[in-house]
Amino acid sequence: MTTLDSQTDKTLSNLDKLSNTELAEIPSDHGLPVGISPLESRVAGHPSLDIERQTIGMLRRSDGRVYKPVVKPLLGKREISFYENLQISQDPVMLQLKNYVPRYYGTTELQIFGRRVTFLTLKDITDGMAEPCVMDIKIGRRTWDPLATPEKKATEELKYAESKRTYGFCITGFQVYCVSSGQLKQFGKHYGKTLDAKGVVEGILLTC
Repeated sequence: MTTLDSQTDKTLSNLDKLSNTELAEIPSDHGLPVGISPLESRVAGHPSLDIERQTIGMLRRSDGRVYKPVVKPLLGKREISFYENLQISQDPVMLQLKNYVPRYYGTTELQIFGRRVTFLTLKDITDGMAEPCVMDIKIGRRTWDPLATPEKKATEELKYAESKRTYGFCITGFQVYCVSSGQLKQFGKHYGKTLDAKGVVEGILLTC
């Protein structure tokens, strides 16, 4: 885990106490608040933070927390509700699921590219790892939302079709640290879309 200097440590300890405007006015080299940077271990899903295109991606705090942007208001509201209900639910299934879900710290608002953006604040499960190996998996044969349009459903049905039909899940991307070369290899979502049933097995077993 990276050691923080006293000034950054003080800033991070006060992040949750600051108002949204105050937080937005703290500058950094990335145009982000001090102690916050793009999440480098992202392998699929949300796009990367891009200053030129002004796309907002996953962010990481130096104290081991991750900011996940709420891109779509309706889906974001449901995701926030899920995490909040998970904290108080006494349902046996939910209690078991809680053991496999990153710790939830609530939501945070940041001013990014002139826009106020809401983020879910979660624990970074790769915190303290020098070369984290990460795999992004979608579980289930159906990957479209119940409220999706017919066009969206048709598009989703075509994605990762063989993998979902055969195994009930698909790999959307991953990164693996190669001990022999000392390099971290990333396989993004475009690679994931090429995986057939055999390719999924090869991807899971991949070593260097």
